[in-house]
Amino acid sequence: MSSSEARSLLRELSPNEVILRDEKYRAISLKDFNELIMRSRPRTLETYRKEIFDCDNATVCFMADIMRGWANLSYGEEALAFGYISAVHPSGNMHAFIWQIDDQGSINFIEPQTNGGIDWKPIGITCIEA
Repeated sequence: MSSSEARSLLRELSPNEVILRDEKYRAISLKDFNELIMRSRPRTLETYRKEIFDCDNATVCFMADIMRGWANLSYGEEALAFGYISAVHPSGNMHAFIWQIDDQGSINFIEPQTNGGIDWKPIGITCIEA
């Protein structure tokens, strides 16, 4: 999957601003992505602290763990088709979470921090058909 193909899918969600930093991406199944999360996530987790270690901080750390895991498992030169997104939550507050494009061309959203940041696991996944 090229950067322009990934950008095209994401622009349907946010037409004004989509920044992708790599040229080529590999889309893997949601099942394989969840397995990568389980293998790559840290064993010791920091706890949620308002503004100091909240959703955006947790998402950046979560991304780094997944990128490190992908770098250890992958071959070739394709980045994993996933990243960080910030959006307005239905409550009106900004929220940060992970997006992933799977091998079927669907965009999946993964909440990396739950229950005040105590339990990181992929829950509440919403799939949007591209």
